[in-house]
Amino acid sequence: MPVTLRHTLPGCSFALWRIDEDTARLAPLCTGQENAWAGTLAPERRRREWLAWHAALHEEAPAEETFYRPSGAPALRSGRHIAVSHAGGYAALMLCDVPCGLDIERADRDFTKTEERFLAPDEQKLLESAGGLSAGIVWCAKEALYKWSGLSGLDWLRDIRVTKIDPVRETLEGTAGGKRIGLKVIPHPELHIVFCAESPQSGTPVWRCPFFLLTLSRRNH
Repeated sequence: MPVTLRHTLPGCSFALWRIDEDTARLAPLCTGQENAWAGTLAPERRRREWLAWHAALHEEAPAEETFYRPSGAPALRSGRHIAVSHAGGYAALMLCDVPCGLDIERADRDFTKTEERFLAPDEQKLLESAGGLSAGIVWCAKEALYKWSGLSGLDWLRDIRVTKIDPVRETLEGTAGGKRIGLKVIPHPELHIVFCAESPQSGTPVWRCPFFLLTLSRRNH
């Protein structure tokens, strides 16, 4: 279906697509080249996710064209920044004038078996002091930090760190490769959604700017 959730911030926008379509229905919403690329992916779920975020991009910014950096990260030929994520039947993207990071995960995903790979003891204490939040919040924050940093080879326990969680404001702070940034949670009934992006005017997160304006639109089908 079309984009079901949007957020607009200074110089940035977020869009979430719920993937109800099969590849045959998504294909007309994407270019011939994108369909050719999708045809190289397996299984079919990956093709649907890949086509869905491109369909969302065409709905949000029809003039934008994508390519892939040597690192495998998607990029825009216009020079704007993009971050992409997909999970549990959803695809999401951010378009920004500045570097950005984004991750989504199912809120009911069990991270118990993987916590030791990304969750440091002090970060576990942060979750506990924040009311026993899911480890998925830290996972998404670290994914977003990694994408925002543009760095490769970072260790998730040593080099990507969550240093503060505010459950009331639904914000976090963290570092990636020594660079610090604030992160924001977008509430959703089925997903953890975390993003970060710097304001070009102040170098602070866009959602902290004095002129910050958040608009939200939903489509219920």
